[in-house]
Amino acid sequence: MNKDLQTPFDIAIVVATVVRPTLAQAIRSVYAQRFGGRIQVLIGIDQWQGERAMLDALVAECPSHVAVTQLELGYSTSQRHGGLYPSHFGGALKTLLSYAANIYARAVTGLQLFDSTGGFKCFRRRVLESIDLSAVKSNGYAFQIEMSFRAWKKGFRIAEIPIVFVDRTEGESKMSKRIVREAVWMVWRLRWWAISGKV
Repeated sequence: MNKDLQTPFDIAIVVATVVRPTLAQAIRSVYAQRFGGRIQVLIGIDQWQGERAMLDALVAECPSHVAVTQLELGYSTSQRHGGLYPSHFGGALKTLLSYAANIYARAVTGLQLFDSTGGFKCFRRRVLESIDLSAVKSNGYAFQIEMSFRAWKKGFRIAEIPIVFVDRTEGESKMSKRIVREAVWMVWRLRWWAISGKV
């Protein structure tokens, strides 16, 4: 089966981990599952306690319906595992969840952005003037995706410049289950609007 990462997967398994022998047992248990669809396994490495050859062997024996992606997340890995930032910044798990969410958004909408939920954006005036802002329906993370999608559909070029974005030190997060649900469903609405000519 094709392992092209641009082709949507049926299920994604996120593993934020220290590399040790038990990881091989966990991944091989995924390989052994009788599942008819495509599986993506995202392995976020916090620390190496085992040999790199172990991961190489896991990739080599990967079944045709499974794709394994390894991420060594040095810039966002927790200090408790020798990384740069304290554990409350999320470490590998937070970064992997964001990575998986963006794969999902790209697969559904076709919007080729690595981080479509990022809120640090700059729009040219003519881009905003070309978008019917009264038609924008979303809030939160979904708003970021929708604005980028509408600009992309208008034929504008979108560039991404990497930044390090750390957690807030004051106040409270605005994240809620409602915001997450909205983002999950909004990408499908955007796809339908594009098909029906509403975007």
